Amino acid sequence: MEKIWKKLKLMKGAMKELNSREFSNAETKVQSFRKQLEDVQILLRTSLTSLTDQQVYDKEKEIKLNSEKWILVEESILRQKSRIQWLDWGIRIQLSSTPL
Repeated sequence: MEKIWKKLKLMKGAMKELNSREFSNAETKVQSFRKQLEDVQILLRTSLTSLTDQQVYDKEKEIKLNSEKWILVEESILRQKSRIQWLDWGIRIQLSSTPL
C-alpha cells in the first residue's frame, strides 16, 4: 500500500502540470473558437472565399465541435469552482455558529 501511495504522490506534480497546461486557458480558447466560427460564417454568407463551399462547411463543422468541447470544459471548471466556494462558505457558517 505504501508503494502505491508513493507512486501516486510522485504523479501528483505531473498531473497538476498537465492540468494547468491543458485547461488553464479554457476561457481564451472558447473565445478564440467563437471568433473563428464567426469569421467562417461571414465567409459562408458573403461567399467571397477561394475555398470550395464544402471545405468551408467542413471547417465550420470542425470549429463547432472544438468550440462545444471547450465550452463543456469551461462549464465543468466553473461548476467545480462553484462547488468549492459553496463548501468553503458552508464550513465558515458552521465554524462561526459552533460554540467553542
